[in-house]
Amino acid sequence: MTFAPGETTKTVPVVVRGDAAAEPNETFQFALSAPHNADLAHGTATATIVNDDAVVTPPVITPPTTPPTTSPATGSAQLVAKTTVVDDWGTGAVTSTALKNAGSAALDDWTIKLKTPLEITNIWNAEIVSHTTGEYVIHSASWNHHIDPGQAISFGFQATGHATAASFDWVI
Repeated sequence: MTFAPGETTKTVPVVVRGDAAAEPNETFQFALSAPHNADLAHGTATATIVNDDAVVTPPVITPPTTPPTTSPATGSAQLVAKTTVVDDWGTGAVTSTALKNAGSAALDDWTIKLKTPLEITNIWNAEIVSHTTGEYVIHSASWNHHIDPGQAISFGFQATGHATAASFDWVI
């Protein structure tokens, strides 16, 4: 790095390659040494890369239009879950799940179970009630707990691991 006579500052461009991992802020140092015909007052600088991966915007999805394969009992609710992988980068994924009431009665305060090899790191429009190895119990959020017959709600999550169609085993 060369300073012109009288010049006291320089800008050093640094390329930061983004990722989708939620992680702590990271720092690095830039150090000047062995000046030629000059004195160094401050030979080091520290920079911080601020993590911006904690928030995932929920995707907009279209509810499934496929009717259930079995007829629901009269006056009962019947949930059908369909999960779509919105984005998969090999070590993680973003998903969207449509939860449709295919029955003939309204449903309040739904709870479903998901068996998956994925590790959920962020969820929206639902909450994780419990988690054991390979299994999650997921409950409605306060604003989407009611599903009328024929209606659907959606929720999604971000997870680590490679997501395929076989990654989602819903127990309803």
